[in-house]
Amino acid sequence: MTAARRLRHGPQRGAALIEFALVLPLLLTIAVGIVYYGYAFVLKAATESAAQNGAQEAVALSPLSDDYDPGARAQKVALDSLDWLPEGVREAAGVAQASECDASGLFGVRVRIDLSGRANTVLPQLELGGFKIPPRPSVIESYACASL
Repeated sequence: MTAARRLRHGPQRGAALIEFALVLPLLLTIAVGIVYYGYAFVLKAATESAAQNGAQEAVALSPLSDDYDPGARAQKVALDSLDWLPEGVREAAGVAQASECDASGLFGVRVRIDLSGRANTVLPQLELGGFKIPPRPSVIESYACASL
């Protein structure tokens, strides 16, 4: 029985291991790419949500109240919306002083996360020669306008 088993497998013995060794780097590259680019999309969604929350809070304030300062309130709410982010990213986040969007009188909030020159504390970046792997955006910015 042992000789028959040897003849049946013959030159195919170990082929699955070789195929796995060839395919594994490709699968790992795809998995890491999904994680890295997913993280970039999460940061973009976080900035958009923070800008929107700040603009909504500015609209919700009553102009009749004594402490009516929509810019400061929008800025605080936008920064508070980013509290769930990791500390390294949260330190890089900034909310520009809320101001008018354009000549139409709309009120706007700009949220900006500047990752240039910072070590990303969540996902490392490998530098080979002049290339950084994986590439990541240096600035993530969102802007929201609301009518006061």
